[in-house]
Amino acid sequence: MEIFFTILIMTLVVSLSGVFTRVLPFQLPLPLMQIAIGALLAWATLGLLGDCDQER
Repeated sequence: MEIFFTILIMTLVVSLSGVFTRVLPFQLPLPLMQIAIGALLAWATLGLLGDCDQER
C-alpha cells in the first residue's frame, strides 16, 4: 500500500507542476520546477515519502 501511495503522490505532483509553472509570475522551466518539488518531497523531515525497505 505504501508503494501505491508514493506513486499516487508522484503522479499528482508531476501533473500539478505544469499548473504551477503557468501560475507563477516569472518564467521557470518545467523540469526545474519538477526537480524542486521532488526535492521538497524527498526532504526527510516532511515524511511524505517513506523509507524504502532494501532487504526485500
